[in-house]
Amino acid sequence: MPQDSGPEPKGDPALAAAAARVLDEVKAEPVPEPILELAQKLDRTLQAQRKKAITPAQD
Repeated sequence: MPQDSGPEPKGDPALAAAAARVLDEVKAEPVPEPILELAQKLDRTLQAQRKKAITPAQD
């Protein structure tokens, strides 16, 4: 399912087509390894925070 990136430029079809081409090119680029590592670290951190929020504190 395509993601909605906001309203398309309605006044200039050529601009809308150019924007679509740029978006397609960007999607085709591989994600650099440091960005993948950062995303994985963020995911682990968020999972740990959720787990802490669910687990009752033991004093």
